[in-house]
Formats: sequence, structure tokens, C-alpha cells
Amino acid sequence: MIEKTKRYITERKHMKYLKDIFESYEDVCMVSVIDEVRGLIELIYPASQEEELERIIKDLRASGITLLSFKEEKDD
Repeated sequence: MIEKTKRYITERKHMKYLKDIFESYEDVCMVSVIDEVRGLIELIYPASQEEELERIIKDLRASGITLLSFKEEKDD
């Protein structure tokens, strides 16, 4: 199984709610809090669940939850 990750910035007040929501969808993804102060979370998921994960994110955004894609710049 190939695992993938995506990182998002959200409002701190939404972090627990998002963790509960994502983890209620069994086998779709796990949530890791990277930086609680900045609201940075990482979603770890099997590649086979990417489409389902995108649907969940779309629905969360439609309900007013802030989820901004976050990509770190790496120093070479």
C-alpha cells in the first residue's frame, strides 16, 4: 500500500473537530497535528482513498471549515 500525505492550515478552533471527522471515516486517513499554534495538520492516507478524502475536504470547506493547502519550501 502506498501512503501519501497532505498538509493543511486550519483555525485552531477546528482542529479537534477535524481530527474527529477524518478519523470517523475508517481507513480513509489519519490526522497528525504538526503545529497546534499555527493550526498545521497532516493527513496520512492510502493512495486508494485519495478521491474519498478529497470529497470529505470539499464538504468540510462547503460547511465553512477553513482548510488551506500547505506546502513547505525546502532548502537545497
